[in-house]
Amino acid sequence: MSVINAMKNQEQKTILLVEDETVTMMVETHLLKSFGYDVVPAKSGEEAVQIAIGNDKIALILMDVNLGDGIDGPEAAKQILLKRNLPVVFLSSHTDKEYVERIKGIAGYGYVVKNSSNVVLQSSIEMAFNLFDAQAAMQASEGQKNAILNGITTNIALVDKELKILWANKAAANSVNKRSEDMVGHPCYTFWGDPARPCANCPAFMAIQTGQSEHKIVQTPDGKIWDEGGEPVFDAKGNVIAVVEIAQDITARKKVESALQQQAEELRARNDELSRFNRVAIGRELTMIELKREVNDLCGKLGEPPRHRLAEDKTAPPASTEAQA
Repeated sequence: MSVINAMKNQEQKTILLVEDETVTMMVETHLLKSFGYDVVPAKSGEEAVQIAIGNDKIALILMDVNLGDGIDGPEAAKQILLKRNLPVVFLSSHTDKEYVERIKGIAGYGYVVKNSSNVVLQSSIEMAFNLFDAQAAMQASEGQKNAILNGITTNIALVDKELKILWANKAAANSVNKRSEDMVGHPCYTFWGDPARPCANCPAFMAIQTGQSEHKIVQTPDGKIWDEGGEPVFDAKGNVIAVVEIAQDITARKKVESALQQQAEELRARNDELSRFNRVAIGRELTMIELKREVNDLCGKLGEPPRHRLAEDKTAPPASTEAQA
């Protein structure tokens, strides 16, 4: 690869080269520039920390493990990573286990033995950049997912086969006055249900047992009513490895539904009462009409005018007769 092409591919990324030996620094600087990188030198761990924190152009650190007096490479890397998220590739002349152990626990992106071929060093740097970019993209995606899930008011938690919480959104944490991180590692029934044991009808527990989506309305010991669901998560072989537990507090909704149900029952009772009264009133009215008709018929037989005016009779009875009625 030519220098020009390398520079184009790498977009002139800047590498902080931390090396205490002057000759080695010169050789490695020339080599890195031939790969197409800009190089900023640092001859000690303390200087490396100062430059890395203050120079935003630094995209990767090529860190010698042994730096003579002062802090060594692993310690310098730790201090830098507390302030900035950067890929770190370690350099060393040693392959002993004790040197490898010194960089354990540090977010390193490679360990290159000095005097390795140029191809090994260049490939290690390129892989470190690719790995760093991939992790950054994954973190961004994870951040977007968490933002979406934390914005949902429904309780959402991921639990393993032992019902221990692997992750919980803010709604789930707020429902039990906890922080999400404080819930991780604890069984879900510690917070929602019997702290001593899982409920046999728990949708999450049932989803683990059956490998199918489960749904149920449950009531916790605190009197709250929950609309719960359990969605199994499978591995490549089809085994259940976790369950997404979804729960919504529907206590308030159930109270409203209960109040509406009671009102409906009261309205039905009153309607039935009115219907009975109406039937009695109509019966009485029909009886009165029949009596009036019989009186009018009797008056006709006696040669007298009818005393009552009925709906089918448009002739009004005499005023005197009406008055007698």
